[in-house]
Amino acid sequence: MLELILIVIGASGLGWWLYKKKRLQESTENSASIISLDDRIQQYQEPANLQEMSVFDQMIHVIRQQASNLNQCAIFRNESRKLWQISEEGDQPLLVMVMGEFSTGKSTFINTLLGAEVLTTAQIPTTAVVSLLSYGDTPAVKLHHRDGNVTEYDFAKLDEITAEGDEDKQVLRDNLDYVEIQYPNEMLKQIHIVDTPGLNAHREKHTANTVNFQEKADIVLWMFKADASGRSTELSAIKALGKRLKPIAIVNCIDNVMESDDYEDDEDPVEETLQRFRQRVGDSVADVMGISALLAKKALEAGDSAALEACGWTNFKQKMDETLLNRSAELKTRSMKDKITDFIAQMTQVFQQYDKKHAENAKYFQNQESAEQEIHEEIENLEKIQQRLSGGIAEAEAIQHEYQTTYAPRNVEAIDDTEQLLNLAFSLGMQVDCVVPLLEILPDDDRWGPSIRDIQLMQEARERIVRSFESWFTRYNGLCGRMQDLEQEAEQVEELRTEYENSGLFGGTPIFDFSGRRERLNNAVGAFNSNMESHQNDVISHWQKYKNICKSALAVNEDIVALERKLYQLMEDELTYEKERLVRMQEDFHLEQERYSNEKLELDQALRTVKVLEAAVASMA
Repeated sequence: MLELILIVIGASGLGWWLYKKKRLQESTENSASIISLDDRIQQYQEPANLQEMSVFDQMIHVIRQQASNLNQCAIFRNESRKLWQISEEGDQPLLVMVMGEFSTGKSTFINTLLGAEVLTTAQIPTTAVVSLLSYGDTPAVKLHHRDGNVTEYDFAKLDEITAEGDEDKQVLRDNLDYVEIQYPNEMLKQIHIVDTPGLNAHREKHTANTVNFQEKADIVLWMFKADASGRSTELSAIKALGKRLKPIAIVNCIDNVMESDDYEDDEDPVEETLQRFRQRVGDSVADVMGISALLAKKALEAGDSAALEACGWTNFKQKMDETLLNRSAELKTRSMKDKITDFIAQMTQVFQQYDKKHAENAKYFQNQESAEQEIHEEIENLEKIQQRLSGGIAEAEAIQHEYQTTYAPRNVEAIDDTEQLLNLAFSLGMQVDCVVPLLEILPDDDRWGPSIRDIQLMQEARERIVRSFESWFTRYNGLCGRMQDLEQEAEQVEELRTEYENSGLFGGTPIFDFSGRRERLNNAVGAFNSNMESHQNDVISHWQKYKNICKSALAVNEDIVALERKLYQLMEDELTYEKERLVRMQEDFHLEQERYSNEKLELDQALRTVKVLEAAVASMA
């Protein structure tokens, strides 16, 4: 079982490798084909005998010359190829394209026209590829591949390629642009005929191949079936052809209505059918003719002129000779004129698109200065933030140093020391204000989000510390009030001391204290010493409390410094990005200016090309 799985995997891998190799080869060949075409366009030279050439051939020269000029414009390379293709089509005989839905008798019609069984016919959709019939001294088949290569094929096996059914040839058909069938028929010296796969046959490739070949056509013959003609799908497809290819309508299979029982004896079923058809299609077709290609084929083989006339072939052939064969040169010139006119119209639309684009570019150039100014302002703002962060770091480090060197190792000496420590601790707590303003300008994204949350946490820590300061500052004010009371008490003690020391009979300290001054003095001194001791204990307690608050503030302060350093580096990265963005914007601006200037030069050249083509079209009138 495992071996089987490995074999399947290996086969699948080999198949995929071969497929990728084939696609790569096709891509390379297609690229080479385009390069070869561009080389032909760019290397085109004016013919030496130009003045001796016909007016039509001189027109072909003008088209190729302008295609060569246009090919020098990088933005119009595709347009130059289209223009060159029009010139190559002009070198060929009148191209008559036979179109219609499947099973309308297109192939039978062409075989009858040529008087030979060249194309496969059947009651089901049979034509699988676009077939171009051209003149050749002997029957031959050339396969025109999508990659531009052309290969010979056995004429006797033509059905294998052009008709549905042979699945072995499907891969080959899928890679064909069209099949060229060369056949020794004098008509094919004047016109080339294109047989197309039937539309509405539920085969997308058929429809795509037919539509892709339309641009090359000069004349379209649209085949209808007499008993099912003028359907909405047909009319929609005809409308898509445009004015240039308004088709000649050929209503085929009129034998189906000639034998119909739906008409009275005095009615002409064919004329009635054609009349209804004309009413339905209106002016969407150039002319309407009714035929039976199958009866005509049989009549031609039997040499029955009456049958040919009865099936409408005589009338059709006469009009064919008058309107196509005898006027092929005139029609070719008109078709070339129409193709160039369409090309000019397409180029005009392209010019309009570029005008709109360049109007937007003009706005871009006008806004460039303001855009650069915005970046300059952003850079200046970031630098100010950096300066603020740098100053905050320096201030925080100075406060930390002052605390560590001046206050951390000391014990309380006086109440004023408590006030100084309070101011220092409050400064530590307020350090977070250096980063709090950043909350309003930092974007809350993956890059800045964590820093924003750190600032918010430190802001909360600062608020707790400040609340502690405010609470203990009230107590500090009480201590200060008590100190004032003690100073007043000390003055009172001193007064009692002075009064006692001068209360003797002859001045000085009395020998016997009959007034009780000594007792009052001793009591006052004892009370003062007790109050002073209590106050000193409270000051020491308060001092230790403030030292603890300072330690908390110091811890927050260290976190703030770390955050400031982190933010400083992020700002540094942002500054680098903004400066690089400014440089890129300036470079892009210069590149856009250069590209705009080059586009303007190429547009001017393309406009000159179109003017020459317009003059050439006017001369063909």
